[in-house]
Amino acid sequence: MTAAFGLACAAALLAGWQPAAACNPRPPQPPILEGFAYDATAAEIMVRDATSVVAARLALKLDLELDNARDSRQADYVFEVLEGWGAQTARRLTIGGYWLDCAIEPRTGRTFLLYLDGERLMYAVPVDKIDFELQILGEPAWFYDARGRLVSPAEG
Repeated sequence: MTAAFGLACAAALLAGWQPAAACNPRPPQPPILEGFAYDATAAEIMVRDATSVVAARLALKLDLELDNARDSRQADYVFEVLEGWGAQTARRLTIGGYWLDCAIEPRTGRTFLLYLDGERLMYAVPVDKIDFELQILGEPAWFYDARGRLVSPAEG
């Protein structure tokens, strides 16, 4: 066995140990978006149907490869909620990897607008890809300050 062959085998083995991307080429979508582009009209309907909408920063990705019962392509993503509209939501949200469209890069620190029905994710949109949501939503109904305390300006 040559050194080059040994290195090639080691590289192939290491590549096999890398977790697969936790994305879904056809992520679940609410009925309003099936077959339609996401636009301002769809966003208005989503805002109406969601119990809350939050701007949340991706904090970390948890690979769950040790649990053989789950699909090894699955991962959980932990989000830090920054601000929101509608019902108040916990500071941290954990969402299964099936939500993630393969076209979206899940970079730590990237902010997403998450439409929620309770704690169930209805739809996720990277904030840097849209302009019309904040016009529809207006000022946040509540937010978390730098110390993690929930602040509701309307109550203050």
